[in-house]
Amino acid sequence: MDAQTPPPLPLTNPAPWLDRFVEDAGALAAVLIVFTGLWALSGLLRRGRALRDALPAFVPWLIDFLLLPPTIVIAGALLRVLLRGAGYGELDPYVRDGSLLLTYLVAAWLIARGVDIWVSAGTAAAAARRGATRLLRGLMYAAALVVGATVFLAAEGYSITGVLVSTGVIAAVVALALQNTLSDFFSGVALSVEQPIRVGDWIQLENGTIAQVVDITWRAVWLTSWQNTRVVVPNSKFAGQTFENLNEPTGVYAPWYQVRVPADLPPAYALMLLREAVLRCKHVLPSPAPVVRLADATTIPYTYMVWVHFANYPAMFRGREEMFREIDTALRGVEVEPGPEITEFRTRISRTADVAPPTVAAALRAMNVLSGLDDVAIQRLAQSSRYMDVEAGQVLIREGEVAEAMYAIVAGILEASVVGPDHQDLVSERLPAGQAVGQISLITGEPSAMTVTAATDATVVRVSLDALKTVVADNPDLKDRLAQSITDRIAHLHQAKAAAVKRIRRPLGLREVRARLESLLRGGL
Repeated sequence: MDAQTPPPLPLTNPAPWLDRFVEDAGALAAVLIVFTGLWALSGLLRRGRALRDALPAFVPWLIDFLLLPPTIVIAGALLRVLLRGAGYGELDPYVRDGSLLLTYLVAAWLIARGVDIWVSAGTAAAAARRGATRLLRGLMYAAALVVGATVFLAAEGYSITGVLVSTGVIAAVVALALQNTLSDFFSGVALSVEQPIRVGDWIQLENGTIAQVVDITWRAVWLTSWQNTRVVVPNSKFAGQTFENLNEPTGVYAPWYQVRVPADLPPAYALMLLREAVLRCKHVLPSPAPVVRLADATTIPYTYMVWVHFANYPAMFRGREEMFREIDTALRGVEVEPGPEITEFRTRISRTADVAPPTVAAALRAMNVLSGLDDVAIQRLAQSSRYMDVEAGQVLIREGEVAEAMYAIVAGILEASVVGPDHQDLVSERLPAGQAVGQISLITGEPSAMTVTAATDATVVRVSLDALKTVVADNPDLKDRLAQSITDRIAHLHQAKAAAVKRIRRPLGLREVRARLESLLRGGL
């Protein structure tokens, strides 16, 4: 046999397709040049920032997947031809198996890369928020390479069971020597799969440390503290302790605080002041609505509970400062200081704060729609009006019913809503202190076109219809303000859902409201 003649192929060849390439060196070289050129050209094009940003992320991956494995196969076949021609035919099986193994590994790695691109679908931070930490992504690549090697062994006819047994013995020895490391590894896998924490979450550890999760690696959880320092906690130690996730179950952070107020301030008035102070805070979320309750009246000073919601945990710091500042301003406005627990020994008569809620007349004088009335008119309204405390969720005026009174909002927030086509309540307006509701039904004589509900605990003044008619008849300016407020309120209703307002065919104009008001006053006097 000639030394240059290649050895015959084995009778049992598990991958005969690979040997068909080693027949024509010239054709192999040409094809290899073409594939290598295409792959290099795609790499050059991807270096341009504009083109790279314009192409979807899967396009470069698809080019690599289509070009790289065939390039390896052709390069391996060409190398085999060259070795045979040079008289090194005995190396043919090794080159063949090596090129086949490399092809399977590269294909498996590219498949894992495709899954990684699909999971990421954007930035690495976005992928981490979906649970794709660096640990899980690394495990995915490792598993893909193991699968690729297993497929190669199966294609070559090796016993997979024997390989697993031999590697299992080695793995047992390694596991015994690396107990702590493996404990950290599997704890990290559990944290990545169960996702009690995610990258970007703020957490509080057992020792009181508050920090933000940066990443979960195979060995430790990486945190960044408020001091801008790095905190590294081994996965096994982190998984074995109790911690508080300040971002779960939702991103909204909802703490509650205790405020101590002297007992000289009546609880009803204190609740109103605290509620209004909290509602003035820009960084306190209006929904869910803040809640203020008297928590303890068995000790002096009284203790009030304030429950609020912030957009997230970091926003709590600015919002908390703003809230306490507004509460302090509200209490000092009535010459009351927030009351810590104080023990006093008094040897003289001390001046006690003489604090009382504003009178009904003072509350009516603060209403926008009643501004400008003289003291006589205000007193006339006050004589037939009274304070009412309204709980959150309580309905004051119901759509389709004629209102029996006008309600002036002293503290809290009311919501005006209409029923939409899908039978859902559509909020058309949130009414703070200083506004009034019920004047539409009172003045027009029609059933109410909206439902008015207390969005928070609120304090209102109930103004009777007869007293209002008498005062309006003597004050033309009040008539104009009522007409304008009714026009604005109806416009808000139609903007919210015109199709849902069935009892008002079109927005009433200012002239029509004045005409109905004149007719109602003439009929009532």
